[in-house]
Amino acid sequence: GGKIDEEEKHLAQKKVYKIAMKSFQNVSLCASCISFLEIIGLSSEPLRVYIRAAKSLCNFGMPFDAVKKMFLDVNTHYMTIQSLLDTYIVNSIDFSAVASSGAEFVKAVKLYDVLFNFVVLHNTPLPENLLKYLAQNNLWFPFLLFAQIKNYPNDQIKALCPHFKNS
Repeated sequence: GGKIDEEEKHLAQKKVYKIAMKSFQNVSLCASCISFLEIIGLSSEPLRVYIRAAKSLCNFGMPFDAVKKMFLDVNTHYMTIQSLLDTYIVNSIDFSAVASSGAEFVKAVKLYDVLFNFVVLHNTPLPENLLKYLAQNNLWFPFLLFAQIKNYPNDQIKALCPHFKNS
C-alpha cells in the first residue's frame, strides 16, 4: 500500500524542516513545507513556530545567515534563540503606550506570542521579561491579565511581584 510508516514520516519531517529553515523568508516554499507535513499526518505547529521566530529575529535586524545557522541546529541553540527573542521583543515594546492603550497592550501580547510559543514548544520555563517590565512600570492590570491569559504558575507570578514600585 501507499502508507507511510512512522520512521519515514520522521525522516521526511527532518528534511522538510531543513528545506524550510534554509529559506524561511520564502513564503511559498514554507507554505508548501507546512502543507506537506499536514498531508502526511504530522503537526506543522513546530515548523510554523520556528519560521515565525526566525522571521522575527531578522525583522529585529539579525543577519539572515546567523538566524538560519541557529535554527538549522535549533536543539543546540534554543536557549540562545529564546534569550534573543525575549530581549528584542521586550526592547521593542513602548511601555508608556501600553499603559494608556488597550490596543498597544494587545500588540505587545501578539509580539510576545512569538517567544511564548517557542518556549512552550521547548518546554522551558515561561518567559518573564514582559511581566517584569509591566511590574517595573506599575502596570498591574496588564500584568495580571497577561499572567492569567498565559496561565503562568502562581509561584512564578509571586516571584515577579517585588518588581512593582510602591507609590
